[in-house]
Amino acid sequence: MTVGVWTVAVAVVVGLLWSCGVSAGPLAPTQLMVEYKSAPVIDESQPRFFWALGHTDRGQAQSAYEIELSAVSKSGSAAVVWDSGMVNSSMSAQVELPSSVSLTSDTTYSWRVRYWDSYGVVSDWSSSAKFDTALLTSSEWKGSWIGGANQLRKEFSLQKLKVIRARLYICGLGYYVAELNGNRVGQFYTGHFTTFQKSVLYDVYDVTNMLRPGMLNALAVSLGRGWYSWLSVGPLSLRCQLSVTYTGGTSEIVAISDLTWKVTSGPITYDDIYVGEDYDARLETPGWNLPGYNDSDWSSATSVSTPPGSLRVAPNEQVTTLDTYSPVSMNEPVKNVYVFDFGQNVAGFSKLHVCGASGTTITITHSEMLLQDGTLANMYSNSPMVDHLTLNGECIDYQQKFTWHGFQYVQLEGFPGVPSPDDGTLQSIFVHNNVEHIGSIAFDSSILNWIQRAMRISALSNLGDIPTDCPQRERRGWTGDAQLSAETDIFNFNMGSFYTKWIQDIRDEQLYDSPLTGAVADTVPFYNWGATPADPAWGAAYILIVNWMYKYYNDTRIIQRHYDGMRAYTENLRATADIRTGLMSFARYGDWCALLSCYPACLSTTVSSFYYLLELETMASFATLLGYTDDADTFTKVANNVREAWNSNLYNSTAHNYEHGWQTESALSLFLGLVPESDKEAVEKALIDDIVTTNNNHFTVGIVGVKYLFPVLQSMGRMDLAYQLAVGTTMPSWYFWETQGATTLWENWQSTQYVAYGSRNHIMFGGHGAWFYQAFGGINMQEDGIAWDKLKIAPVVEGHDMKFTTASVDTPRGLIETSWDKSMYLCASIPENQQATLQCTSGTITTVDFASFGTPTGSCGNYAINPACHASTSVDVITSLCVGKSSCVIPSNDATFGDPCYGTPKWLDVQLSGCSVLLTLDTTIPVGSSAEISVSKLGYDEVYVKESGQTVWSRDTFIPAVYGVYSAVDNGSEIVFEVGSGTYEFVVSESP
Repeated sequence: MTVGVWTVAVAVVVGLLWSCGVSAGPLAPTQLMVEYKSAPVIDESQPRFFWALGHTDRGQAQSAYEIELSAVSKSGSAAVVWDSGMVNSSMSAQVELPSSVSLTSDTTYSWRVRYWDSYGVVSDWSSSAKFDTALLTSSEWKGSWIGGANQLRKEFSLQKLKVIRARLYICGLGYYVAELNGNRVGQFYTGHFTTFQKSVLYDVYDVTNMLRPGMLNALAVSLGRGWYSWLSVGPLSLRCQLSVTYTGGTSEIVAISDLTWKVTSGPITYDDIYVGEDYDARLETPGWNLPGYNDSDWSSATSVSTPPGSLRVAPNEQVTTLDTYSPVSMNEPVKNVYVFDFGQNVAGFSKLHVCGASGTTITITHSEMLLQDGTLANMYSNSPMVDHLTLNGECIDYQQKFTWHGFQYVQLEGFPGVPSPDDGTLQSIFVHNNVEHIGSIAFDSSILNWIQRAMRISALSNLGDIPTDCPQRERRGWTGDAQLSAETDIFNFNMGSFYTKWIQDIRDEQLYDSPLTGAVADTVPFYNWGATPADPAWGAAYILIVNWMYKYYNDTRIIQRHYDGMRAYTENLRATADIRTGLMSFARYGDWCALLSCYPACLSTTVSSFYYLLELETMASFATLLGYTDDADTFTKVANNVREAWNSNLYNSTAHNYEHGWQTESALSLFLGLVPESDKEAVEKALIDDIVTTNNNHFTVGIVGVKYLFPVLQSMGRMDLAYQLAVGTTMPSWYFWETQGATTLWENWQSTQYVAYGSRNHIMFGGHGAWFYQAFGGINMQEDGIAWDKLKIAPVVEGHDMKFTTASVDTPRGLIETSWDKSMYLCASIPENQQATLQCTSGTITTVDFASFGTPTGSCGNYAINPACHASTSVDVITSLCVGKSSCVIPSNDATFGDPCYGTPKWLDVQLSGCSVLLTLDTTIPVGSSAEISVSKLGYDEVYVKESGQTVWSRDTFIPAVYGVYSAVDNGSEIVFEVGSGTYEFVVSESP
């Protein structure tokens, strides 16, 4: 049953919820993490701890905590190495291990936490969580750098004792796949893209259950070129060692990479990130990954040069897959050429099962687009994405090892026989960094749902160890694309460890390529792709993403570690600014790919100066936070000079717009409050006229404008126009791409089904995704909020035709959920020979929207009569029973309605309107957070609000009737309640 005229639900799930009459106190903490991850391997000497809180009472917060840290000894027992004692603090995220506590390398630690609430009552201890330390000093590496071929193996013996712990430390450059006793270590290839001259990353695996105690074991490693060799930094290289601990506490290090390893060339005869891979199954060496293989004719490994960068453990998640796609169709546009459509554009691999004669070569081509004749389009000359598989006379399952592709279509040539799309011959495997999915949002709009899904898949497709622009043509870490989509990614995924790695990449690149100037490059890692210094909107990634790490995760360490780098970049910007005006006229791309005559690079002093100002003011806040008062004063002064110069140099007082008159330029000026108050109304009107009249209800913005135009329109009170633009279906719009066959975001507004202006899997036009959550989901932080400590729950429920939206974000403090519904129905589905009572919370039922006794179909808001079985008296009977009443009892039987279809099981579906309830709002706020809850008045002058059945607002007065609801104000269009943690139910009515 759906009850109520309009319902909104907001929930933050952090354990059991508050309920009347129950006071069990604080609950044991949950969701324990270290350095943003569950059970990570770290090389931080002072790791940071995270946990979420639960409580059964309202208005609660953590007043103190206690952490207990234990080291798991070599004998397998755990001993406490640190107990914080009771620490008076409200922090439950980013709690740093004191420097007085020393961690040991290659060790498993367990930890647990408990907390005290506002009353001083302590919770139970949490369940224990674990993390491992990597090798904390370079001297602990025993293995040397070896190479010589792309297949390397080592056999070793273990003692006849039970293995209680084993960790493989491994770095394979560029990419590697490791197998232990025939079992793959990890899911796919592994390898990291860094500025190798500064940082080289290794991985650590728990291989305890893969070993054979008292027997011969084999470690086999395949190497691919990856970025390291493709960029000619160095040859195929391997460094590894295996740490083993036995029952009783003895330990040893085995499988050390040295010259005793044996090497040979394997079946991968060619691999290239962009071009593809050649695999000759006739060159396979069956059993080479198992112990006992005869490698006597293999060569010994050779020493290779030591990579120049420091060796560190990888902080980010590894590449994984969550989705595998089967073909939706197969065609044969040319004889013996078979084209498979997977129905979804992704980054990843294709997997082919095939049997055929030895020497048969199959060409496997990947593409994002078909030509009109049904064959594949070769879209990128630098990245053809073609693999060649040569068979050995046996059946084989082939999947690329050391390349990946961006594709929706796969073309097979030379396939023996006729393949089928339905028998598992070919699959598409979607791969990306295994970031935790923390956000979701669903709309009463198929268009917005499509945009959200396409945006998420494009985002994941471009998380390939670095935030790439696209997974096919360039595959590079374009800083502009990354910063513009960063908040979207943060709402959808846990990006903490991913951005920790990439921000260090930016610093490494700065130190390597621009140690004297402090410049940041367009792409990171750079390697002469793009340019340096970066366009100010691109280089802004360094400072802005660090700021979002602080805003959303309360990460002050990343500010401290990168302050010098960010300061150097800010000084580089200051040196680049126009001496005369103080503004930033330097630009390379501007509002890239705007729908203007300047396409694709729309250079703009307004755009460059917007980011210059944003960076100056952000750096001033960082300096203040860290206590660098001189820097704070300097950055603030320069920022004020930019503000003062803005309108005298950029504003057109006649046209009431900025510089070139672009929508983006006006939106940016409004976003930062740079428009003079006396001109604000005129600038807003000019912007609206340009959208509505000049461009026939279309935006013309590029990737910068997309992020800022929508919140600006919302702040102007034009949510109706923002929504209209968001759900547009003609070019330029996101859904126009869908009408042309898109399943992801594209690189260019003008692209069509058979005409591609660039990539078809680009995240750069996804900068508005965070606004979806903030506006329609209503999930916001207050202006001075950090890491969701002060919430602002304010879903926009007017200005569009949607009836509901549901959203959730799992924050460091707990899961925030919101849902609102203004479908305005009382609904019930009543089985035959039963009855139900429908009751208004306030007022009376006025209308019967639907009633059918028989076999109706559909659901609330979308019922339909089945003419073959429908009692014609249904509406009249329900009208007489219910209309004009506050409640009614509705029977469902033949005696009441007559029998419309004898012998058929029947039911009654009914949908009623009326009641004076305007809004029901359910909300739960996590422990330690407070919130402003905005309850819409839906245009009424006076309303009544109850919470948990008690009146808390009467016409124009707040009534402090329930605990946890502290105050309320009427801001004209809504009632804003101040609440503490807990679960609440607000009911808004026209009458008491």
